[in-house]
Amino acid sequence: LFLHETYQPSASIGLGSTTVDATLADLAILVVVVSALVRGRAEGWLPLGRARWLLAATGGFVLLGALSLATPSLLGEEYELAPHAVSVAKFAWYALLLPATILLVRSTAEAVPLFRAVTAWSVAATGWGLLQFLGVVSEFEGKRPGQREPSFVGIHDFAALSGAALVVGAVGLALGDGRPAGRRVSYVALGSGALGVVLSGAMTAVLGLWIAVAAILLGARAVRSLRPGRALALAGVVVAVTAGTAV
Repeated sequence: LFLHETYQPSASIGLGSTTVDATLADLAILVVVVSALVRGRAEGWLPLGRARWLLAATGGFVLLGALSLATPSLLGEEYELAPHAVSVAKFAWYALLLPATILLVRSTAEAVPLFRAVTAWSVAATGWGLLQFLGVVSEFEGKRPGQREPSFVGIHDFAALSGAALVVGAVGLALGDGRPAGRRVSYVALGSGALGVVLSGAMTAVLGLWIAVAAILLGARAVRSLRPGRALALAGVVVAVTAGTAV
């Protein structure tokens, strides 16, 4: 999923006046969704009920995208409806990963492989992005050292992946015992994620990071695991990432 389509086999399917591009990532999503349906049928759908507000918010996002397709017509503007409708459908397709994950990851133990995989891929992406920043390897437009770097996923996907890894590390640091990924993995995730966000230069990721870390601190406080030193350390990481990204 976190690999730019340039590096993926793909197929274009004609659909009226536009085309639908199917990539290896789409196949990966299909595998995840089918696996979730199989487990849901075998073990029940209760986890979806517990996450109803999160699912509702995500459904609202997709619905907003669908409704926005009508906006240009209402304003009397020219608009290529078909390709944008395909984009909305792609958003909905990717959004299925949320309920699928809720059905597949039902305990902390089951989340560990996912968190470790995110960390490992973040390390690879951040390492490649750093080499691009130093001018050692090329990005999509050749060697462009000292600029925002896409790694092998694209600038905004790089930011999203790095932000996810940083959150994994932040949870481990806030709880103090490395849960759920393990203390060593948490530190690696924190460092790799922080540097990745800076290399991507995406301030939208920084905004999301502030919100996520605030939620983590509140959660750690709720379970009486938060200590002032850990809170200050996390705040320091966020400030450093914000400054680095801005620069």
